[in-house]
Amino acid sequence: MTYLIADTHFGHFNSIRYCDRPYFTVEEMDKSLLTNWNNTVKENDIVFHLGDVCFKWNKERTADFIHKLNGHKILIMGNHDASHTTTYWKEVGFEEVTRSNYIYNNYLLSHYPQKQLNGMKNIFGHIHQKPLDPIEFLHQENYICVCVEIINYTPILFEEAIK
Repeated sequence: MTYLIADTHFGHFNSIRYCDRPYFTVEEMDKSLLTNWNNTVKENDIVFHLGDVCFKWNKERTADFIHKLNGHKILIMGNHDASHTTTYWKEVGFEEVTRSNYIYNNYLLSHYPQKQLNGMKNIFGHIHQKPLDPIEFLHQENYICVCVEIINYTPILFEEAIK
């Protein structure tokens, strides 16, 4: 099975406030996200994380947390991940890491919504629960947001996301 998720922001208290997340503490949020992930994703499943993994954690804490998450994890880096190298993200538990967009089953996976789709549909993160600007992104049906706020804080099956 293949899953998608974006913008977990593990350890980021302000994401609770800014994104109106249903948690009181960052510990509660991180525990809930971890539980939801592991209740959904099995060890041999693949998870595409479309960026913004965690916030201001040291390498040891990041690695400890990422290794607790089930599945084979692939990271398409987001703006909050960019302060580290692709090697860093591999060392903390992602099997594959890219700063670029990624094509999977003829879908363009990215952190930011992309304007140039070249006939593909775009699965993305970054905007959290905010809607896309209909003027800037004319064909809304070509865009699928998998930010945690949209997918009930749980990785979503690729097949479910594209329905």
